[in-house]
Amino acid sequence: RAVTPFPSEGEAAEPMKTFRQLGAGLAALAGGALCVSSLLASGPPGPSTVWVETFASAASFRADWTVKKWRGAVDLLFGTAGGVPALDLVSRSSSWAFLRRVDVDLSRTPVLAWSWRVDAYPPSGDGRRAESDDEPAQVYVFFPGKGPAGRLQPRILGYTWETVPEAGTFYHSPKNDGTRVFVLRSRSDGQGIWASEAR
Repeated sequence: RAVTPFPSEGEAAEPMKTFRQLGAGLAALAGGALCVSSLLASGPPGPSTVWVETFASAASFRADWTVKKWRGAVDLLFGTAGGVPALDLVSRSSSWAFLRRVDVDLSRTPVLAWSWRVDAYPPSGDGRRAESDDEPAQVYVFFPGKGPAGRLQPRILGYTWETVPEAGTFYHSPKNDGTRVFVLRSRSDGQGIWASEAR
């Protein structure tokens, strides 16, 4: 597998573009292909599908995505899972986000679909409280807000795989009042198992 390391705190973060505020984008993903489609998860992507990322190429991922780092280091491992391109995010006490702006017509492609897997859980991780906000996998969708480029008060919708909160839990982020979070999976769903979502 192709391994793309990102530096630890204090080292130069040169492999990807510098973070910039985005009016719309996706962040903190892990797993297989990610797409916006007019179809539900039971059917294959069709002609009205917008591919956000296929993870087939480390070079294209570096070119298309923006990185935001809060702390720590993470390795990106590009490979395959069951013959399908996949990206493994291997972190060590770190906090990162990967963002990409995608312009879509929600009347034509209202479904966001992806596959993901968790191999380890942060002890007592619970996004409902700021002091324990630590999830193994998250996908966030940003909708433009007000002002120039929609940067003021953007609306953010998060889908998480958590340690403590059970699937079906809904909460407002304790760190950002404009962020709503749906817990899709938790530790009770196990680990090392691929799961597919369509929202």
